[in-house]
Formats: sequence, structure tokens, C-alpha cells
Amino acid sequence: DYPLDAPLHANVENLTLRSRTAGRRFSFESVNLSLRRGEVLGIFGLIGAGRIGQIHGRNMATRLPGVRLAAVADIDLAAAQALAERYDAPQVTSDYRELLGATELAAVVICSSADTHATIIQEAAMAGKHIFCEKPLDYDLRRIDQALAAVETAGVKLQVGFNRRFDPSFRRVRELVRQGRIGEPHVLRITSRDPAPPPVQYLKGSG
Repeated sequence: DYPLDAPLHANVENLTLRSRTAGRRFSFESVNLSLRRGEVLGIFGLIGAGRIGQIHGRNMATRLPGVRLAAVADIDLAAAQALAERYDAPQVTSDYRELLGATELAAVVICSSADTHATIIQEAAMAGKHIFCEKPLDYDLRRIDQALAAVETAGVKLQVGFNRRFDPSFRRVRELVRQGRIGEPHVLRITSRDPAPPPVQYLKGSG
């Protein structure tokens, strides 16, 4: 599993967020936010309390200034209850649609199985929720286009969890290529793996 105690570098007083803007160009924007201690920036709901959901749940509850984890949904109600109790989230349900109907939630974090992502994105967008979704959006380009169209129509923000986009090493490689310092690249080979193999149940529905 991913290490849950890895350090996170953030300044409580001045937090810089990079968010992926909705739309087909997938451009990025930087937003500088000055937060007073204890100030709530957004109230979030978590959909999926499995392997990656536990990581994002912990991050929202303990590492992101101004974010409050208020609700957890999972078809495995016991898993949702355990995560909610761990991080003091008051609302627990086995039906994610209850989160989409909760007016107090500004955004949802989708960590369910990959084959449900596109459907939940569309429903969340129609409900007016901003969305963070784990990769992939879907396995089918048509369903991805439908999800992106729903986001664009609703005018909400969508960010996909391509964490390597924010990796300093990857950013450095991109800079070197753009500067022409390594010549014209023809082949790029990257080997990346988790510290330990994921559970078989996770692999059945993962991307």
C-alpha cells in the first residue's frame, strides 16, 4: 500500500493549489489562497473507502488546510463507517447519490472502482459538485467525452489524479526536453510501482 505517513510540504498560512480546469484543453491554473487558521475552504465528500480512498480521506482530514471531510460513501458500509469514524466525518452511507444531494458539500472525491468513474462524474456535475477523480476517467473514449461534456455544461471544476504531473522529477525532465538540453527524445521508458502489490480485489476493478 502507499505510505500514509509520507511528508507533505504545505504552509498553513499560504497554500498554493494547482487545479485542473474543466474543458477539453485540460489546461492548468494556479490559485493562491491565504487561509486563516481554522478557516474552512471547502466541505468535501469521499466516494469510495477502499485502498486509494483511505489515502485521500486521510489527506483531506489531516493534511489539507481549509478542507473538511464531512461524508463518506461506499457500497461496503462497514468500510465507509470505519473511515468516517477514523477522521470524524459525520455522514456515512452506502449510496453515493446521497452525497450528491447534500447541499453542504462543495465537492466530491471519487475513489470508487474505475468502471464507475465516468458515471459518477456526470451525476456529480449535474448536481453542481466540483470533482476530483482518481485515474482513469474510464476505459472508453466515448464515455470519457460524455463525462467531460457534462462537466463543461455544468461549469464545475474537474481534476484527475495524475499525481506525476506534480512530481518535481517529472517536471525537471519536461523542462530539460523543452530547453533542448537532451536533444530530441525518441523513446522514454519509465518504471514505476507501488511499494507492495495491491490486493487481488483491487486489481479486478482498477485502471
